[in-house]
Amino acid sequence: MFVKQLQSLENIQKDKDVDENAKRITYLLEKLALVKAFVLVIEEEKLIVKLFDTFFKVIRPLHANLIVIHMLDIMVSCLEDSDVIPVSVLEVILSNLLAGVSSLTNTNFKRLDHLTLRDRKRIAPRK
Repeated sequence: MFVKQLQSLENIQKDKDVDENAKRITYLLEKLALVKAFVLVIEEEKLIVKLFDTFFKVIRPLHANLIVIHMLDIMVSCLEDSDVIPVSVLEVILSNLLAGVSSLTNTNFKRLDHLTLRDRKRIAPRK
């Protein structure tokens, strides 16, 4: 349910007049990041894949930095708190990182890079 609502983040822009729906979605994102709500469902692989996929699809250069920080906080907390990072989650991260790096805006590439840097020890191959 939350993931579907978070898809509305795609329409929120930094310098535009913010309507009530945008305020509600931004508030929801902030609270979900604050309480690390998705850690409770970390074992639900399909849900986590959908969450990551949604964030990568909706992220825009025009998003306020706080929105991006909350998205990254949620993704990093999911990675940090999982015992094993599912291959499907890694595929979503890598496909968005590699699928036409040239097609990513510089801002989005930096945000993807930030995600991988924040959790590089968890996603590195184990020896």
